[in-house]
Amino acid sequence: AAIARYLTGLGDRLVAVDLLDQASELLQYQVDKRLEGAARAQVAARLAMVYLTNRKPDRAISALHTTRISDLSGELRQQRLLLEARAQSDVGRHDLALDIISNITGREAIRLRSDIYWASRQWREASEQIELYYADRWRDFKPLNAAEKGDVIRAVVGFALAEDAIGLTRFREKFAPLMSGEADR
Repeated sequence: AAIARYLTGLGDRLVAVDLLDQASELLQYQVDKRLEGAARAQVAARLAMVYLTNRKPDRAISALHTTRISDLSGELRQQRLLLEARAQSDVGRHDLALDIISNITGREAIRLRSDIYWASRQWREASEQIELYYADRWRDFKPLNAAEKGDVIRAVVGFALAEDAIGLTRFREKFAPLMSGEADR
């Protein structure tokens, strides 16, 4: 068990220094040869994340499928479903990805839904998910940070591409005052 923890930690350090191929090999070895049960499923989730970061979604799907077990904790199960949905979307199976996370709530799932809709060119739905993601953020008078600005611009572009004048107007009214610079306007 101590060796497994050490090797898993080593895999995390390899990811931190962007040695993704080496990290995936190490984690794959852990999954294939050293671990069982929930520990194996947890390391496989890390492995899937490394594969996704390394733009290998098909391998992420494989890692998740080969380590499925029925008695996982809610948090680990949800994490694995989110990873699988991301991977399925990355290989172009957008409807399947949305089905996988259809019963998952929370900000991560909303954000992922937005990304999946965007990838499948469902502009209105992607923008609506961003609007849901930021909920009442528009009521906070603090200027938006760079990531929030990017999301707001993406949502506005999505509403414009969908030719949704009502959504576009609603979103602009909410978020235009929070866009601090001239370039943002």
